[in-house]
Amino acid sequence: MYKFDKPVVAVCMSKIHEQMHKNLLYSLCKNAEKKGFYLHFFNVFTDLYNKDNNDLGEQSVFELIDYKSLSVLVILSETIKDELVLNNIIQKARSNNVPIISVDKKIDGCYNVLYDYYCIEKIITHVIEVHKCKKIAFMAGMRNNAFSDERISTFKSVLSEHGIPVREDWILYGDFWEYPARLACEEMLKNTDELPEAIICANDSMAIAVCTTLFEHGIRVPDDVIVTGFDGIELGKFYTPRITTANDDKIKTGEVITDIIKDILDGNPPENKNFNVEYEIVYSQSCGCEKIHSNNFNDHVEALYTELGEFKHNQTYMNQMVVHLTDGITLDEVPYAVKSYLSEREYDSISVCLNAKLFENSDLVSISHDAILKSDSMILMCQLIHGEYHVPFTEFNIKELLPNMGKIQSLNNQLLFMPLHCQQKVFGYFVASYEVDSINYQRLYELTINFEQALDTIINQTRLIAMNKRLNDLYCHDPLTGVLNRRGFYQEYTRLTKQISGDDEWLHVFSIDINRLKYINDTFGHNEGDYSIKTIARIAETCAGSGGICARFGGDEFVVAMFDKETGETSSSFIEYFRKMMKDFNDRHHKDYEVMASVGVCSAKYYDDINVDELMLSADKEMYVQKERSRRDNFRKSRRD
Repeated sequence: MYKFDKPVVAVCMSKIHEQMHKNLLYSLCKNAEKKGFYLHFFNVFTDLYNKDNNDLGEQSVFELIDYKSLSVLVILSETIKDELVLNNIIQKARSNNVPIISVDKKIDGCYNVLYDYYCIEKIITHVIEVHKCKKIAFMAGMRNNAFSDERISTFKSVLSEHGIPVREDWILYGDFWEYPARLACEEMLKNTDELPEAIICANDSMAIAVCTTLFEHGIRVPDDVIVTGFDGIELGKFYTPRITTANDDKIKTGEVITDIIKDILDGNPPENKNFNVEYEIVYSQSCGCEKIHSNNFNDHVEALYTELGEFKHNQTYMNQMVVHLTDGITLDEVPYAVKSYLSEREYDSISVCLNAKLFENSDLVSISHDAILKSDSMILMCQLIHGEYHVPFTEFNIKELLPNMGKIQSLNNQLLFMPLHCQQKVFGYFVASYEVDSINYQRLYELTINFEQALDTIINQTRLIAMNKRLNDLYCHDPLTGVLNRRGFYQEYTRLTKQISGDDEWLHVFSIDINRLKYINDTFGHNEGDYSIKTIARIAETCAGSGGICARFGGDEFVVAMFDKETGETSSSFIEYFRKMMKDFNDRHHKDYEVMASVGVCSAKYYDDINVDELMLSADKEMYVQKERSRRDNFRKSRRD
């Protein structure tokens, strides 16, 4: 286990690629480096709200956390919607005495960094006192949601303090999203007997949706209806009218979190458990505090156009990667095929760690299709470090996280761990180190989801090939002995004849029939009969060698075909070796019966249209001559005895 030269702080979160986290991540990384500790981000790309198979695969990344090596755990708690997952992380940290900082959600026993959502009270008060509104509607989030209910409660309280009645039919639910907010606004406009003077929205996305819906009905904002938002999303700055809102200070949030961590590391844990970060209220055009005027958004449009172009280019590049990786390659070939797609990125290193079970089971048939692959053993499949690409295929214990952690950690102060999975099937994880000034989390997200989809296709292709091979084996092999059956014989015979070059090859066909098999079955049982059949099959297959064909044609009948440049030596050598192996077997095993077989052979110079069936018939005739001779010999022997 690698010993870090600085304290390690883990950060658990979801959707690291979303714009709303950008400033907080920047602040955390910059301040952590200044204050002397490493940051390990463990990210899921969904908020785990659905609790479906995909969420099950995503949350596997949290199993990587080594709580014994942590000094502090930070959880962006409101981003993880599955309470069971959240509580499990907290419980593991507590059982290892790791201090916990919860962001944006108050959790007992943790240090809580909370946003002052009560500043929405100031926005409502502003609308009432400055703009003299008395008929006010409220666009809330989801029903029975803590944040939504809290803001509804604040709304009702402020109206009550100002002697304004609350209309329950004007408490709308937009689920914090644009489309539900539009539907809720449409429903209100259809059913209300009068327009509200103002609509207070619980976030900016719903405020923009409300403004758009009102415009579509010929209702002007703010002239006819005032609209306000909350949370200060980027789009609100460029929408007309600009949304009156409240901005959270993510830079300040990062400073507060890292200050708490520093105090804990210095042995001075804060006595206060709760820390508030205030919102900054921006009174703008949608409430009438600023006049609506034409804005020059040329720079922003140009930036968005550039960003869209880069996005399209990256999507094309990722599509090419998926096509390349799924073009019939095997898992062992993946690191060589993916090299160029990992190289053109803005991180300093990226490591691909896959579950060793994927390589232990080459045909993957024995691994359940729906099972989560959990194992202590991992394979570092490939790694890019400062432009140098390596394919180590190093096996390591998952508790190490990376076999060369010291070298990777020395590149940057922060590491990012991301799961590789398809639904609930967990393949492994990515580890990236990067400069916070240059990283593009969206591109990392796109790389991850495209790579894991390609991995799943490769694994399924490999499984399908293996299953088809297994079915073909069953189709062409005798289940009792494992040698070829009649169908398999002709398949293999056709394959071998295509490899023959020249005109000096001879074909030798042997017909083999077990002696006295009925007697063995009737006297000693069918298990012993099967034993005799398998014994003769092993002997015949051994005598045929790697270049011959051995097949079971019926109950006690076998056929061997061999190609050679000799006319008679091969056939006589085969029969001699076959009889010797039968004698050696009987001498060793001392059965109450002898395992014996009669052999007939037919040899002919090979040519393209040769009829192998005719050779078999000739070999059969000789075999029956040998069998009759053996029967007479046994009869004479029994008479003498």
